Amino acid sequence: MDALDDGDLDGLITKFTDALITNLNLGTAATRGVGTGTGQLPDMSSFSSVLGTGGCLGGTGFQRLPGGYIRQWGTSVANASGDVTINYPVAFSVKPDAVYFGYKQSSVPTAMQSIIINDAASSNVGAVCRAYKIDGTGTITGSTNAFYWIAEGKV
Repeated sequence: MDALDDGDLDGLITKFTDALITNLNLGTAATRGVGTGTGQLPDMSSFSSVLGTGGCLGGTGFQRLPGGYIRQWGTSVANASGDVTINYPVAFSVKPDAVYFGYKQSSVPTAMQSIIINDAASSNVGAVCRAYKIDGTGTITGSTNAFYWIAEGKV
């Protein structure tokens, strides 16, 4: 007597599925659903992005990751006083978890530079910053140099 004769079709299907997974070495991914919840596998639509000019990471862009995390990037140039406001391409749900800076220069630097975030004036839509430089004499002034930025957090 087999599963069809004794009416246990569900048991037959379960045994057949288990045998397929085991014999084909499919692993646990074969039993997961598609989505962004716990235990699910995200499909490529969960990794949306807008790249910079020409499809590269230069310029301004962002990449969304499953679970609501987003990485955004761009370039900025401070004014003569060193002041600059960065506007994020996509608003975060709260202030970003981290903001990073890198200097963008076309020649050998003549001073040390630093970007400082005014945390009290920054928000989930942008960061208020000041670019400083210290020259060989020890004088600290505002810097008009360009810089790269990366911000990461939840949307």
